[in-house]
Formats: sequence, structure tokens, C-alpha cells
Amino acid sequence: MAPEPTAPSGGAARPGGGRRLGWRRLRLAAEALVALGRARWALRRPYEQWGAEMGARADDGPAHAAPGAPLPAAAREVGWAVQAVARRVPWRSDCLPQALAGQAMLRRRGVDGRIVFGARSAADRPGLDLHAWLLVGPRVVTGGPGHRAFTPVVAFGGDDG
Repeated sequence: MAPEPTAPSGGAARPGGGRRLGWRRLRLAAEALVALGRARWALRRPYEQWGAEMGARADDGPAHAAPGAPLPAAAREVGWAVQAVARRVPWRSDCLPQALAGQAMLRRRGVDGRIVFGARSAADRPGLDLHAWLLVGPRVVTGGPGHRAFTPVVAFGGDDG
């Protein structure tokens, strides 16, 4: 009997080309599911009740991600889990719930994460478009696609930036 082929993540390949998640990634995805649910629930309440969970306002101001610096393994795994699960949940899990969930998961791992809020002029209507992304050091964990189109306004949490 031939050995079972393995997928790049170490999980076994399934017929049809999909990958089976290993137990470690499955646990990570379950944690992300709970964290996204908690974040979504928190956002239903007034800011005064959930805003402190992000941490203190960053004194050195918000930032864009800097290319080149490697992302720590824990942050890379959290980013994968939050984004993968966010695409599949039946509730809205756009940039802010993802940033809150990712920051909470990183905090449990002893990693500082900084949530950055940015704004830009809306192209098709009066007003602003808003976006949130999560940084670890100078690297994006969640909210990366398109974040450079937004001007950073304020950041919360994280000792590094």
C-alpha cells in the first residue's frame, strides 16, 4: 500500500485536492471561531464597554506595515486562523472583528498586537471609508489587503510599532 500523500501544511491530501486540517490547526481554527464570535458580540455594545479591550492608545501614533521584517510564527498562525474562519462564519466578520479577535488570540500567547484605524475619502459617496488592521511590530496580521490606501488615524495596544 502506498503512503498517503501529504499537503504542504503537513495534513493529508484529500480526494478533490482539499487538505485535511491537522489537530493543531483545527484547535487554532476553533479558537478563532470563538474569538470572532466574542468580537462580533462586543461590537454590538457601546464603545465604552469594549474599547478598553484593545489596550491603551499608542503614544507613538498609528503606522502602516513595513515590508521586510519577518512575522513571528504565532502571529502568522493567528492571522491564518482568523482570516480563514472569518470567511466562513454566518455573521459579518470584516476588518474590526478580525483585528479584535486576532489581538485577543495574540495576547493569550504573550504577543503584543496593535490595532490601527485608518480612513480615506469615499469615492462613490460623501463621507469616509474606515478600515482596521492588526500589526505585530511592523507587520500586518489581519486587515492587510488594501490597508495602504487608508491614512492611519489612531492605534491601540502593543508596545512595539
